[in-house]
Amino acid sequence: MSATREIFVKEIADSFLSRKVWLVTLLCAVLIPLSLLIHHTSKQRQDSERNRVRQEYEENLELLSREYPDFNGRIPADELEIHIFRDSPELVVLGAGLEGQLPDLVKLNLEGISVEVGQVEASDSVSLLGTVDLLFLVQFLLSLVAIVLSFDLICGERETGTLKLLLVNDVSRGQVLRGKLASVLALLIVPITLSLALGLGLLWLVGGWSPAGSEEWLRLLALFVLSLLYLGS
Repeated sequence: MSATREIFVKEIADSFLSRKVWLVTLLCAVLIPLSLLIHHTSKQRQDSERNRVRQEYEENLELLSREYPDFNGRIPADELEIHIFRDSPELVVLGAGLEGQLPDLVKLNLEGISVEVGQVEASDSVSLLGTVDLLFLVQFLLSLVAIVLSFDLICGERETGTLKLLLVNDVSRGQVLRGKLASVLALLIVPITLSLALGLGLLWLVGGWSPAGSEEWLRLLALFVLSLLYLGS
């Protein structure tokens, strides 16, 4: 077994006795699935409201076309207003992104184009907590967790005097750093992966939600990999 692997195994074994690691696991297991469920509920409500508005628009178009039987169902341009609706993306439950800034509805008529943003209100929980989605958790909470787990990897052993004992053996400084870095990444990857899998499983069980098609799965994988690279940096 190489020195890097031995250091990695030692750090992982020591982490099972650390309260910080168990606290990180608990935070991920609670916050990530809860965030996914809250934003999934919000997305369902927004989609339902969008469908209601779209249905009303189509019914009004049908009624308006009946007022002009001589035009064979066609509506004069000065009476017509075209509505273009935007559907929210499937992965909005993971990250809101620019969802709050993009238009929900675009109206076209002879006078020009008008854009309506934020016409569909979010759920009460989202309004209260804000966009505490997976991206927010990675950028703020889990990035602080990564610092907490790694800030004393070297100085902690230096203060206790074990760093000198470690370097006395046939091991380079690079091997020490690689072993410790790999252990911290593992301590972050495992709880995040399990929590994300738990959250996606709950979405599938509760709301029947799952990424539609291979393209959505690739986007989900890219989001996961980029989150890990961000935490690793």
